[in-house]
Amino acid sequence: MLECARALREGASGRRVVFVAFDAEELQRPAQGLHGSTAYVSDLNPEDHPSAAIVFESIGFSSSTLKQRLPGSFRLLFRRAYKALKSQNMNANSLLIPSKGDGRFISRGLEQSASQPEIDLPLLPLEVPRWMPLVRNLRRSDHAPFWQAKIPAVMISDTANFRNPHYHKPTDTPETIDVDLVAKATRMVIDAIGRGAI
Repeated sequence: MLECARALREGASGRRVVFVAFDAEELQRPAQGLHGSTAYVSDLNPEDHPSAAIVFESIGFSSSTLKQRLPGSFRLLFRRAYKALKSQNMNANSLLIPSKGDGRFISRGLEQSASQPEIDLPLLPLEVPRWMPLVRNLRRSDHAPFWQAKIPAVMISDTANFRNPHYHKPTDTPETIDVDLVAKATRMVIDAIGRGAI
């Protein structure tokens, strides 16, 4: 996020871009987490609603030996993303981008950037239909309050516990981070915003 802010500030596109690090995202009983992002969205004036929100969520783990796992109904509900994953041989080196409603335009802008040879980042675009309820795995991060407020948003994720054996464990250390994956995700976002695709 900080590198995106630095690069976009230097690019001076003239667009207003706000960078926010949300607190209290994790489940905290008795409430359901997402406290920082929920407070941020609820405090927005209607005229201040962002045109897009991009949420980084666990973007640094990949593996050349582990395969990508999926929630049970994934392959039936999200055929496009599942087809993309199958074409990638179920490799655990792509990033998932869930979107809902007009957030699909953000996702597609990011896809264009990710496909450029200098970025070359495999993505799993997951477009959630408007009619689909937000089941737990679709609302596990700070994009969910934006979706609920009908603000176009995406989450960029390495899928966390669906492939990372270190997720929420003491073994989740800096050595487990794929720096190249993080760099590609950063370049993708900078490129998409910089060329006005978002």
